Amino acid sequence: MCLISIIVPVYNGEKYLTRSLDSLVKEKDPLVEIIVVNDGSTDSTNSILENYPEIKVVNKQNKGVSSARNLGIEYSNGEYLMFVDADDKLASETIVSLVETILLNKPDFICYRRQDVHGLLENVSIKNNDIVYYELGKDSYVEEYLSTTKHTFSVCNKVYKKSTIVNNNIRFEESLKLSEDALFNLVYFLYSGNKIIFDFRAVYFRYWNENSTIHKPISSYFSKNIVFIDRYKKILAQKGIAHKEYESVIENLYYATAKASLYRLYNCIDYSSANERIIEINKIINVKEVLNATATMKKHLALPSDKLVNRLIKLGNARLLYICLISIRKFRKILNV
Repeated sequence: MCLISIIVPVYNGEKYLTRSLDSLVKEKDPLVEIIVVNDGSTDSTNSILENYPEIKVVNKQNKGVSSARNLGIEYSNGEYLMFVDADDKLASETIVSLVETILLNKPDFICYRRQDVHGLLENVSIKNNDIVYYELGKDSYVEEYLSTTKHTFSVCNKVYKKSTIVNNNIRFEESLKLSEDALFNLVYFLYSGNKIIFDFRAVYFRYWNENSTIHKPISSYFSKNIVFIDRYKKILAQKGIAHKEYESVIENLYYATAKASLYRLYNCIDYSSANERIIEINKIINVKEVLNATATMKKHLALPSDKLVNRLIKLGNARLLYICLISIRKFRKILNV
């Protein structure tokens, strides 16, 4: 019996692959299989994988992370699926906790904690070390947690029921260059059951990788990123679901994408001049769905800085918003947060 398949896509991961795989094999459970999909690596990734005979390795031509994950799904035997990126790792006891949660509850979906790691710092601030049963159902979860990014769009701190994925032909869209995880999650919840669990005992360590595509300049990031929302709307239409039923979810998705785009702009990732960034901000904050979401998102914003940004988006003053964002960035640097 294979309970969980952990799928790890990797491309040229020689710098960090050992750290990731060690975290998986050190507490290897007989009910768990680890599948590494080598996406055409040209470095020493293959040599590293030879040191792990207990891991199933699938080699393929380089076609990107979505293609690699999809192939991993095809080769998986588990009742449940997990995804781990090759530059990240799991905290100790995470696999044990998730196996226990599945055996006791047979959930449709598990979300567990994610800890962002900068440098070598891996301390976890444990606010809750329990299991929480989310009783309001999948539609409420998508609207209250996923679309608002209280829980990240990433698939890497979540556990999925394989039968839901296979029976409904859910896959990562290989044509998408951004937010493929978000679309995968959104489509999954169109078909999944309502038994949702938050397992706060399990922890996913997400490492800061400066070579990641997401940390490189991308012009018109917002326009390119909202493609996944358009795709989601088409899928809803194909299923005969009225746009009105998911209107707040879609507006939240626009807002979340706008927020991510603003983050990139005030951190000077995209565009070389302040004037170019202000022009881009102006485009973003004048999108109807973003403006509409400022009202519904208010209740989901905890940080004073997020509340201030929300008000400034509503005002529609791009220059003032940019000055505010830069000030927030400088203040956080001073406080080292």
